[in-house]
Amino acid sequence: MKNYKTLVAVQILLSFAILSSIAESKTKLLSRSSVEDAFVIEAIEGRIPQDPSATKQNLNFGVNLGGGERPRAEGVSKPEKEPSLEANSNEKRIRVVIDPGHGGKDIGAQGFFGVMEKEICLKVSKMIKRELERYSKMQGILLEIKLSREGDAFIPLRERAKLANVWGADLFVSVHANSSPASKAKGFEVYFLSPEATDEEASKLARLENQAPPTPISAQIISILSDATKQYHVAESSQLAESMFSAVSRRINSNGRAVRQAPFTVLHGTNMPAVLVEIGYVTNYEEAKNLSNDRYLKSIANAISSGIVEYTQIKRK
Repeated sequence: MKNYKTLVAVQILLSFAILSSIAESKTKLLSRSSVEDAFVIEAIEGRIPQDPSATKQNLNFGVNLGGGERPRAEGVSKPEKEPSLEANSNEKRIRVVIDPGHGGKDIGAQGFFGVMEKEICLKVSKMIKRELERYSKMQGILLEIKLSREGDAFIPLRERAKLANVWGADLFVSVHANSSPASKAKGFEVYFLSPEATDEEASKLARLENQAPPTPISAQIISILSDATKQYHVAESSQLAESMFSAVSRRINSNGRAVRQAPFTVLHGTNMPAVLVEIGYVTNYEEAKNLSNDRYLKSIANAISSGIVEYTQIKRK
């Protein structure tokens, strides 16, 4: 009887040992198979099951112990960098000089509502600069903009062209406002360099903007300008003037007069396509009223900016 009890006790101990071993094995198995179990549970619950191997990788995703690039699950692409100007570093930058007419002791034309040409030109030029910079940032086009003057300073006409040449500008746009003894005269105009003016009105305007007395242009100056028209991108200047005139005509409900030619000193000597735009007549009551309104000036600036951008896009094709 005693032997029988001993045998039973041994069997009970052996059973406990076997059960403990089985429990330990199941624990290890469950630990190793947690991913597969999760896979099965997802299928039972109606969710789209993932590949277990991918799930294992997902469990480690974002853990960066080695200091290098984080491990990434299969099928998960590396996020692309946001586009930036640096991404197009091989593309040529387009440099544009915006030249606010007059300044300092040279106030330019004066009109209704105390409008002074030098003040309007500077305000519109700054608006053009901001609009071009905004467009450059949004569209990823490499534009660099410089003003010939940032404040109320007098800069000689030939110094403005020199500034553009030294900076290596690709385009030069001089901004002005017009005046006339005839109070009904109104509208905007775009000019490019020529040894001879389109008409007498253009000739008078050139003499006024050149701050020169109304004397005939000498044959020597005409010869110099003739060489300049061949050397300094007259064809491109004409195309730029047309693009700008077209853009302003489409966007502004104003009397667009024409694209004209005249021997403007500020355009002579520029080594790039160059135009002069007259944004309106300060001596016309209605236009002077518009030119006193920042909202209207901004619309003019946006239209001029569009003309510049359209020209650059034509040249890129």
